[in-house]
Amino acid sequence: MSENWVSIDRAVAHVTEHTVAAHIAESHLYNALTSARIFARGDISILRGGVQVESHIREIMHEKYWLTIKETGSVDWASNFAMCRWSRWVHKDNRSYLEKVEVRSIEVSARQLYELWPPLKPSNVDAGNLFPPHPKKGIGGVQGNYDWLEYLTEAALIMRFGNPRPNTQAELINALLDKYGGPEGGPSPSQMKARIGPLFNRWKEKEADEF
Repeated sequence: MSENWVSIDRAVAHVTEHTVAAHIAESHLYNALTSARIFARGDISILRGGVQVESHIREIMHEKYWLTIKETGSVDWASNFAMCRWSRWVHKDNRSYLEKVEVRSIEVSARQLYELWPPLKPSNVDAGNLFPPHPKKGIGGVQGNYDWLEYLTEAALIMRFGNPRPNTQAELINALLDKYGGPEGGPSPSQMKARIGPLFNRWKEKEADEF
């Protein structure tokens, strides 16, 4: 079963309904994240001397990230952004570096969020409130006018940086649908295969050529 995710600014808004203020909701979420009661993921960049040395798209942020953020960094809940610093030993250089870590587009597990703070209103569990809509250039026709450039760009990011990377075309399509909250309101399976399939097949051919 695929996991559904919600941005941390919306998570704060949801938890605030159970508390008296947003800053209390942020504190509750911090505690849940640092104790691994809620998992999060984000686009992580590691910088050394102002230069990016690593990047991980939609990396799972285990509690060690949040403990480090709490000790050496900060969270901008409204912007779904966090940063921290850590010292890391690099064996090939035989030395340690003080690195800056930036995390963008942070999301938390919707399932775990609602287990800890059940929705108070039915509208809170509406998938349309939790996920970005399927990208469209406009509404027209039975199938709609989808923004396939957006889908192809997202597919390329998933194939290159996904954790884990999709091994099959079906896994890639499911990951795309998960990004936008599921198949409802999105392209049909045949449309996805026709548009995304060639990119996936070419990617697999390129991978095979490298071995």
